[in-house]
Amino acid sequence: MNKNYYACEESLKFLEKAKKKFGEKAKIENNSLIFEKEILMEIINFFKNEGFEKLSSIICIDFINENKFCLVYELYNYELKFGVTLKTFVDRNNPVIDSVTSIFLNADWNEREIFDLFGVKFNNHPNLKRLLLKDDWVGHPLRKDDTSGDPPYQINWDIIEEQKYILNMKSINEKLKKYGGKSN
Repeated sequence: MNKNYYACEESLKFLEKAKKKFGEKAKIENNSLIFEKEILMEIINFFKNEGFEKLSSIICIDFINENKFCLVYELYNYELKFGVTLKTFVDRNNPVIDSVTSIFLNADWNEREIFDLFGVKFNNHPNLKRLLLKDDWVGHPLRKDDTSGDPPYQINWDIIEEQKYILNMKSINEKLKKYGGKSN
């Protein structure tokens, strides 16, 4: 059976509960909760307190004809084995929203990638800088109106390799600790 974990009957119950709590600032549409960006932190905290302890992803979609970006947050509940999809919008001319890194540490790379490729700024992000493109890159190549450069994009592979190394070392240290070995 192919079950959609982000659009099941159980997840809709939580969306209804959030809609009731946040009233006119939130609505349910296409199995997603759509809310005003000003209540992002309240929404994320609400769902985390309801057991949605995993931020699966943050996705950015460019609605150039409507002059806005859609930010899609997917949260997952391990105990209940399903997730919820949460959406909010920011103006393309002033794409600013709060960072959720204080609630979900793994939002760090998602937000940096969105900043790098779309130009959305995340308030209170601990390290908001380019993730994939070189620091001197001008523009944001996934914006539909971006003309800053044609492929191939100037991806900074040194940073990517450095991050892979760091993640690998953390994984090795965790395994060593688990099996009684010593780590740095």
